Amino acid sequence: MRSLGSSGGMFPLLAAQVLKDGGTVFGATLHKDGHVCHIGITAREDIGEISRTKYVQSDLSSVWEEIGSLLKQGRKVLFCGPPCQCDAVRRYAGERRDSLILVDLICYGVPSPGIWERYVQFLEKKYRGAFQAFYFRDKRAGDHGHTTVLRIGGQERIRPLLQDLFCKSYFYNVNLRPSCFSCRYCTAERDSDITLGDFWGIEQVRPDLDDGMGISAVICHTEAGNQLWEQVRGRTEWFSCQRQELVNERQPRLRMPTVPSKRRALMMRLY
Repeated sequence: MRSLGSSGGMFPLLAAQVLKDGGTVFGATLHKDGHVCHIGITAREDIGEISRTKYVQSDLSSVWEEIGSLLKQGRKVLFCGPPCQCDAVRRYAGERRDSLILVDLICYGVPSPGIWERYVQFLEKKYRGAFQAFYFRDKRAGDHGHTTVLRIGGQERIRPLLQDLFCKSYFYNVNLRPSCFSCRYCTAERDSDITLGDFWGIEQVRPDLDDGMGISAVICHTEAGNQLWEQVRGRTEWFSCQRQELVNERQPRLRMPTVPSKRRALMMRLY
């Protein structure tokens, strides 16, 4: 499962359990045309399609009706996304919340999908081939996912995360949505059932587990979240930690929003 996830592979494990229970899992996928959107899956072999990090705002327009229909039938639904999207789904579900599991992410912020689409076009022109796939956090180098992999025109191109132009603009805070800079979800207390993310700072807490392949942080907020965690934790190597061990200087998005770059306005004018 760790190979399927960008951090410790907890989401694929949670998804597999919900599918085993006859539910439907919704997560973000990256299509071959570069479009990032949410889809629902019902088969375990499709978990890879909605795993791994996508540093792009996902389009939810095609899943609202399906989510509503499943909840109306009382079918189990797991929805995974950034906390703002999870809150939107929670509000949409209303009184039909009983069969819904919300798994949100420790989110740095979401970039403009328009900039991403232009970047895909740029890559196709530069490499003279059709875009096929992009892995924002590839772990084959054992470097905590600080490698990107582009598949285009039948070839694979690998480079460090911050040598990729789009990812560099993301972590330099110049392509994020303005709302991300005042995000009210950047706290350890959420309205979701479970929060997942990288356990940055694990080397200070459990250095024996820091193998470069990613460790997931799991925060359960509700009884439904606890129940799902109880179902899967026996298949993991896990330990409990104190709040201050997780909410540390390397995990700022559990304490405050991302700070906007002074260069963002210039970036947007040039764009």
